[in-house]
Amino acid sequence: MFYGINALVNFLCCYIGLIFLLICAALLALKQLTETTDNIYRYVLLQKLGAKRRQINRTLFVQTAVFFAIPLAIAGTFAAFLIGKAMIVVEEFMNIHISTNIGLTIILFLFVYGRY
Repeated sequence: MFYGINALVNFLCCYIGLIFLLICAALLALKQLTETTDNIYRYVLLQKLGAKRRQINRTLFVQTAVFFAIPLAIAGTFAAFLIGKAMIVVEEFMNIHISTNIGLTIILFLFVYGRY
């Protein structure tokens, strides 16, 4: 009974976390897209001043990458610390080895976030 409830709670937490991740990524993408379309005249002006289309596209790519990478880096720092502590507590008191599950969850998280 305990393991069933524990599995259900873990599944719900992962599901809700994934939903929040997708919502946050959608909001970040929408904000970035609206900023780009609002400033399109500036990119046209840069082209008129002599910047090549490749340079402008690279600048937009770097800006978007930084915009998505900074929240990921901050969350990753906190998560690494908290996951390490949680693994110690769970493995010590419950005798359950969760490191494989955590690794798969992190890979899934990075895949979904990177894909978005």
